Parts: sequence; C-alpha cells; structure tokens
Amino acid sequence: MLLDEKVNLDVIEIEEKMKGILLYKEHISNKHTSRNIKVNRKFQAKFSEEYVNRIEDSIQSLKVNSIWKKQSIHPIFYVLYMIYFSGSITNFVHEDKYLPWKNMKSWPCPNKVCPNYKQLVVQLVDSKMISGDIYGYFMCPTCGYAYSECDGDNLGTLDIISKGHLWEAKFKELLYREDISFDDMKEILGTTFYWIEKELKKYEDLGLELLLEKLYSKEILENIKTDAHINKK
Repeated sequence: MLLDEKVNLDVIEIEEKMKGILLYKEHISNKHTSRNIKVNRKFQAKFSEEYVNRIEDSIQSLKVNSIWKKQSIHPIFYVLYMIYFSGSITNFVHEDKYLPWKNMKSWPCPNKVCPNYKQLVVQLVDSKMISGDIYGYFMCPTCGYAYSECDGDNLGTLDIISKGHLWEAKFKELLYREDISFDDMKEILGTTFYWIEKELKKYEDLGLELLLEKLYSKEILENIKTDAHINKK
C-alpha cells in the first residue's frame, strides 16, 4: 500500500505543509516568480511529459504557483508533489511542518511586569499559513502576554494580541495611584501611550480630575498648581 490506512490526510494541512517546504526548503514564496520557475523546471524534470500526459493533463499545469493561489489541482498532482518534496507519500505525511521557529523551544517574555521578563518562557501555541506567510502564535504561561509573529517578508514583526492578566492588573494599580503619571506608567509598564489609551477605555468611571492629574508628571503638575495660585493673586 502507498499509505498506512490509519493516517488521515487533510487537504488544507497538506497545502500548508507544502507551502512550508517551499518557503524553508526551496526558499521561495508566491512573491518570488523567478524562483518558482526554477522549481517548476526541477519538478517537470522528475516527471516526464509522456507520463503526465497519460493522466490527461498537460505538463504545463504542474505549477508551484497553483499551490499558493489555491487553484484547482487534479488530485493526482498532490500525490506527485508529495513524492517530489519528500521522496514518497509516507515520508511527506510523517515529515514535520517546516516552521521558522522549529529550532527553538522557548522565547524571552517581552512583558516588563512579568516575573520572568526576558527569560526563555514564551511558548509557540499555534501556527497558521495566511496569504503565503506563516504566522506563529506565542504566549507566556506566567503572565498571559500573547502575540503573533510573521516569518514572511516581515520577519520579526510582532503583533500584540493580549498584554496578559499581570500587565492589566499592574495597569489598574498604577492608574489609581495619585503619585503616578501616564509618563510613569509608560515607563513602568514598558509600553506606549497607544496601549495606555486603549486600556483606559475599560475605565469609564474615571473622573476628569484624575485624568488631568495623570497627564502630567508630579513635578509639572505641582508647577501648574503653583502658577495658577500666583495668577489668582
């Protein structure tokens, strides 16, 4: 038999695995036409035109781009791709997905308020192929900080999904401290004003006076109050 009966094959999983191989074994993507052509020629050399014509399809339809663009592909060509990529169907099925993060088991936590800040504790929890790029989804088990990373042409680009429960708790604590300004919060939390503003939307009960006090550092606020007192005189 070509394949163990116990093995279940999913078309989407097959396509994602093929794309991973193309990206990290052949070093091409849907954006690299010249490299695609080179791989197509190697592919066509492995399976003769005479052989392919026996299954009533032209050799020209054997295009790597068909995988990227999700064009209609004859089922037999999936089999041929598996043999081309891995030597046999069984090898392909049992071959691990090509992930850019496969050589690392953990990553440093970027959350400044986490007790494991910068320590190798973050885990890869999922990965998906989106528009020809592979996205990894990561989370710190200690603080809940979660983010995704794209390993296509945007290598190293982080997209924060959640700051995590420890960060949110620290934010709330600092928010109601009179001696802490937004500038202080930005530094302590290791974040930007964008995230402070985003988190503030959860606190609709905040009074204007508290917000105004938080806008300034303690020294600047005292200066404003002093100037206002002098002007009243």
